[in-house]
Amino acid sequence: MSNPPFVFSLERVREVRAHEEDLAREAFAASLSLRARGIALLADAQARAAAARERVIAQTAPRTGAALLSEQAWLERVQRSQEQAALELDRRTDELEQRRAALTSAGQRRQVLDRLKDRKREAHQVESGRREAVALDEIALNGHMRRLAS
Repeated sequence: MSNPPFVFSLERVREVRAHEEDLAREAFAASLSLRARGIALLADAQARAAAARERVIAQTAPRTGAALLSEQAWLERVQRSQEQAALELDRRTDELEQRRAALTSAGQRRQVLDRLKDRKREAHQVESGRREAVALDEIALNGHMRRLAS
């Protein structure tokens, strides 16, 4: 007697959820990469701002008012670029956290179906074993009954 093979009725849903998890993983990786670039941009902006401040402080030659104003404007522009890099890094960090949460959620939804599939497979194996045992018991009983009849 042949037992039917195990078929998980929600396999297609599980595959879709696994695909969603893969997409979430890719989005998380992209966001992680963007954040790393944001860290590098912030470090570069901080280094440029520090170098600009040092250059202005290091100048000992007398300067005109116009030169002082242009240096001040330049320092403010460099400082704004550092602040913008810090804001961009914060935005990328927030996005990374959102992607991490989405990845965690997608993984949990897939794992629920994986656990259900495992439970259904175990139940199928138990039922198949029970059917085989019943069939073997019936064969043995028929054989015993034949021996008794002869």
